[in-house]
Amino acid sequence: SLAYLQSLKWVAQVKERSRFWAQATYLSGVIEVERKNYKVGEAHFCRVADPKLTPKRAALFGGGDFFRVRDHARLGLGRVAHEQYRFDDARYYYYLVPQDSERLPEALYETSTTRYEAKDYEGARESMDDLRRGPENHPYEDEAWILDSYIDLAMCRFPQADRKLSEFLKRYEPVRDAARKLASDQDAMRKLTEALRTGADPAGAGLGVKDETARALGS
Repeated sequence: SLAYLQSLKWVAQVKERSRFWAQATYLSGVIEVERKNYKVGEAHFCRVADPKLTPKRAALFGGGDFFRVRDHARLGLGRVAHEQYRFDDARYYYYLVPQDSERLPEALYETSTTRYEAKDYEGARESMDDLRRGPENHPYEDEAWILDSYIDLAMCRFPQADRKLSEFLKRYEPVRDAARKLASDQDAMRKLTEALRTGADPAGAGLGVKDETARALGS
């Protein structure tokens, strides 16, 4: 569309010495993928994701934000490969997200999903176990809990799957009820939003719910 073309024209003006080069290049990839130009989109992502293709001084000019964008680019490459059923490529790209990245839970969840769809259930279990050993209250914890159970089902581990699904329901229902309550409570919603904005523990925001429920709402 015209809007996409105008956006591409704008981001193309961002030069390699700009602190926003990585963001602009990544955005170009996103736009091209949205236009179904997958190879072109991948090429943009690779310029940020692959140190061999990245301009030598891009990280210097971009600062800390450059490495966060690099993680996004690697996730983008993984998703494009996943959508095209290139499961091994997707696993490789997700693996490139470093262990200290805030995007690691996302990469591990996506890897597990990819391996599950490839019917590599052992590989899916390995990535899921790595995710479970990581930090709690990440944005994918609910989806990961369900996928974890489905992996057990695929491996015919029925008692484990049943136990995990039952535990999920016990944990999920209070969070669901609290979310419905907060949706109509502007003061509580403001407190939760402020806690998330400042990086504070939602359990101390005064939401009137149990600590674990507040943290689950925050995630």
